[in-house]
Amino acid sequence: MNNILHAWNAGHVQRWHCNPQLAGSGDSDAGHQQRCTILLLLFFPDATREEIIDMVTHDQGEIDAGDMAYPIKLRHPEFSKTLQGIENESIQNQGLPVFHLDGGALIRRKWIDMLESYCWMMKHCPTMSRKTEWQEQFRMLYANAYKLGVQDRYTDFMEAFQEYYNPGMLPLPSPESHRGSDRHPADE
Repeated sequence: MNNILHAWNAGHVQRWHCNPQLAGSGDSDAGHQQRCTILLLLFFPDATREEIIDMVTHDQGEIDAGDMAYPIKLRHPEFSKTLQGIENESIQNQGLPVFHLDGGALIRRKWIDMLESYCWMMKHCPTMSRKTEWQEQFRMLYANAYKLGVQDRYTDFMEAFQEYYNPGMLPLPSPESHRGSDRHPADE
């Protein structure tokens, strides 16, 4: 297949197919990657060219590897590493660069990716936020926003998001309750 066609087709991969509550929510890799890139630019205006390209293409390889559920990746790190290799190969075969981010750039990418998925869940099925794994993700997002120095923008964004999409729901937990989390997106 032509690599440009393959790259274009990659944007149509449907996200959340392993999640019964979100499977029909209409999210695609193209939409997710675009929203992640916008979040990266707004939270981290100093993002490098490599970070921006990486963000806008980070899930392109799922056309060959599939969109594997995050909990599976956590429970099977060896499988996750193999899967990442397949995705990277697919991205390169599409004619796109693969950047091996590390340090702060990797932490920012993983944080933005988690933030965007949390927002999608809150927009399309907010009752899922009661589940333990989503509550932990929320705590981790705040703790890492604090470590990344964007806690004020993050808090403002999440409050505005909640008010816009879920008015009348219980308020978000206070930021002070999240500072103790030692988990970091780079650990995932």
